[in-house]
Amino acid sequence: MQNFETVYEEHEKLINQAMFHLKIYRNFDEFYQLGRIALWEAVVKYEPTKSQFEPFAFMMIKFKMVKEMSQFNHISQFESVLEETLFQFALDEQSATVDELNEIEWLMLLPEQERALLKLAFFEDRTNRDIAKILGGTEEAIKKRRQRLIKKVRGMLSGERG
Repeated sequence: MQNFETVYEEHEKLINQAMFHLKIYRNFDEFYQLGRIALWEAVVKYEPTKSQFEPFAFMMIKFKMVKEMSQFNHISQFESVLEETLFQFALDEQSATVDELNEIEWLMLLPEQERALLKLAFFEDRTNRDIAKILGGTEEAIKKRRQRLIKKVRGMLSGERG
C-alpha cells in the first residue's frame, strides 16, 4: 500500500469535486480536512476485489461531508443540498442513467416539465441559472421547483418501498 501522502496527492481532486458537487462554500477548511479524513478512511477500508478506488473514495468523502452538514446547528443553509444528495442516492439505488430514464416507472408519472427539470438538474448537473435559461423563469423559481420536485419524488419512492 502507498503511504497516505502519495494517495492524497493523487486523489486530492476527489475532495475538491465533492465540495463543488455539494456546493460547499462556507467552512471550507473544515470540510476540506473532513475530506482528507474520509480519503484516509477510504484507503483503510478499500477492498480492490469489490470496486475501483476512485468511485469508492468519492462516495465515502461525499457521504462524510453530507453527514457533517446534517449535524450543523443551522441546517437551513445546507437543507437544499442535503435533500438533493439524498435524492441522488435514491436515484443511484435505481441505477439510473440518462438513457434509462424512460424505463423508471415512477419517472413516467411525472409531467414532462418536471422530467425535464429532473434531467437537467441531476443527470446533466446544470445550475439553477442554466435551467432557468433553458426552461424559462428565474433562478429562485427553479430553486423552489427543484425543492418541490425532490419532495414529490421522495414521497413517490417511499410509497413504492413502504
